[in-house]
Amino acid sequence: MKFALKQIASAAALVAVSSAAFAVSPNIAVSNYSSGTTDIYLSGSSAVDLALEKFIANTCVANTLDSYRSDAVGKTYYLWTCSSASGANFGLASNTKIAIHKNTNSSAEGVTGVVDSAAALSYLQVADVSSTSGCTSATVASTATIPAYNQFVCGTTIGNAGVPATTHATDFGFADSEPAQFNAAKASQLTTAYPFSLIQGVTVTKNLRDALQTQQGLTSGSETLANMPSISTSTVNAIFTGRALTLTDLGLTAGDDNLYLVRRSNGSGTTRSFESRFVGNLCNSGLAAMTAATTLVTASIGTQCNVVGAATPGTQNLQAGTSDDLVSCLNSWNTNGAYAIGYLTTDYTPVSGDGYRWLKVDGYEPSLKNVADGKYKVWSELSLNYNKATGLGVSTTDKSKFYAFLKASSSSKTLMSEVVQNLGQKTDGVNTTWTGGIIGAYPNNKNASGWGLTAANSLAVAKRTDAEMLANPANPLSRATTTGYNLCATPYSAPGYVNE
Repeated sequence: MKFALKQIASAAALVAVSSAAFAVSPNIAVSNYSSGTTDIYLSGSSAVDLALEKFIANTCVANTLDSYRSDAVGKTYYLWTCSSASGANFGLASNTKIAIHKNTNSSAEGVTGVVDSAAALSYLQVADVSSTSGCTSATVASTATIPAYNQFVCGTTIGNAGVPATTHATDFGFADSEPAQFNAAKASQLTTAYPFSLIQGVTVTKNLRDALQTQQGLTSGSETLANMPSISTSTVNAIFTGRALTLTDLGLTAGDDNLYLVRRSNGSGTTRSFESRFVGNLCNSGLAAMTAATTLVTASIGTQCNVVGAATPGTQNLQAGTSDDLVSCLNSWNTNGAYAIGYLTTDYTPVSGDGYRWLKVDGYEPSLKNVADGKYKVWSELSLNYNKATGLGVSTTDKSKFYAFLKASSSSKTLMSEVVQNLGQKTDGVNTTWTGGIIGAYPNNKNASGWGLTAANSLAVAKRTDAEMLANPANPLSRATTTGYNLCATPYSAPGYVNE
């Protein structure tokens, strides 16, 4: 199995893991979903999945959520089943049986897949999980704010179903940036909300992190924030445009001297945000584009991401279909002694057994606080999209209520704080020193429902802390314009807000 459960929740929060059959029984037997179930079908960005699971966990009736997933052909298929609580954020009637299906690939699919209703997507169905053999299972422990729930991870098969065979039209989709970045014509056919921002960052194999620590006079192998090495924007640009291909180019002597690279596709919203800040060609024509790469196949990660000693530097660059595949590739490369680099949204947090780590950029870690202070600039506003022509369903209002719940997510300071604190983003591997993940949007002409900022008398405080950002995870910055969001626009601050 290529996916590690600890990528969703910290290892300390998982119990009762088994590789042969489920050691944990589902909270609600799948047979209970044979009738009377509200089904919701989602598509798009893989970067939002970890946060989305926490949003769902926060709103289900306690001890009813079961999270299922299967990975194949560069995609991840999720199925979340539970009973909805009366008056909770779903907005559904008490004890409604709900099955939330997600086809995860890239942000582009969260745009085109929503408009192209004729091109139905594959989804994991309740029937696919009727057999529970051959999968791993775990219980994610409860926290002060989110009840415990079960996770079932089945690699490339789930029961005997393999890749989900049932197709369905998408109700709504996610993209890590404005829809026009992926298809301007189809963007005009969508109704879009921007509930929160995602923070992206540079991640490297642990061996490369350790080498950079030594080079920069830090303690090699240390997981403290003070010993997190930094890389400059110009160096990131050189690496991802193919001008820096070796460790020698970085002033290092290690391994086979190759600098291995794994990136996401051009349809990835994480790529779009990364390009806008580090590459530049997305916003300025004529600049060098991000280097091309060979497609990474989910089932072949162990083979493709262990090639060490390439004769020609740069020839082993890979392109992952999902963020999970990128993480798995970095882990594999680290195990096999290759020094590699990639990029992710910061809701991914490595724990001690993982083979990847984060870097600072120009001296700043990719944290909520540094975004709010205007020091860390690699973030994008997530778009939540549905087709104007089909709406969200005529026979039921349940889909509309679920959409409204996600759209208004950052209107609840309590909900945003609970989700952020439960993403496991309080650590840099060992120590509670910085926070990444998602950050709530503030009210503006493109996001009328956002709860936004802390109390007015705190806007001018020059020295905010990580603890304050966990309690108030609000982004005072936006790239909204009078005509729409623009990832290339210079972020502007809310009135009265003072950057540190």
